[in-house]
Amino acid sequence: MILTIENKKMSDLQSKIDRLKTAAPKKLDFWRAQLTRKTSRVQEKEIEIEELHEEVEEKEIIIEELIEEMKEKEIEIDDLREKVEEKEIENKELQEKGDEKGFEIEKLEEVVEEKQVEIEELKSQLLLSNTQFNLLIGEQESKLTETEQIIEHYVREKKFFLQFIKKIHEKHC
Repeated sequence: MILTIENKKMSDLQSKIDRLKTAAPKKLDFWRAQLTRKTSRVQEKEIEIEELHEEVEEKEIIIEELIEEMKEKEIEIDDLREKVEEKEIENKELQEKGDEKGFEIEKLEEVVEEKQVEIEELKSQLLLSNTQFNLLIGEQESKLTETEQIIEHYVREKKFFLQFIKKIHEKHC
């Protein structure tokens, strides 16, 4: 009877060993497939990350170009302001001469009116330049915010996938 119990235990043990022998390759194949899928996903994400890097670099170039444009517009604005000031000074001088020379008042008033038209045109150009400058600033800030969001997203994705790869590596090693 003791022998029968031992034979049964041996038989049960042998049956468990046989089941493990057949199950182990299947589990190994399953985990290999899992690892392959995860590795593929990681590679896809790495490609996406590289594309995001390229996009960030392009955005940085655009930002640099916008900054240069902004500097040029600032110079234009300063030049236009100087012209406006010069024209206002000229206008004042012409008005003084008109007061001094009574008989030339009519001619000088016409010149003053022309100068005022020029001043208004310059003010209009200045306003347009200011508007363009403000639009450039808004566009730059928008692109900067977009770039910061892309970088933040990239950093989060990178951390997540590095942790994921580490976990997979720890499970299989």
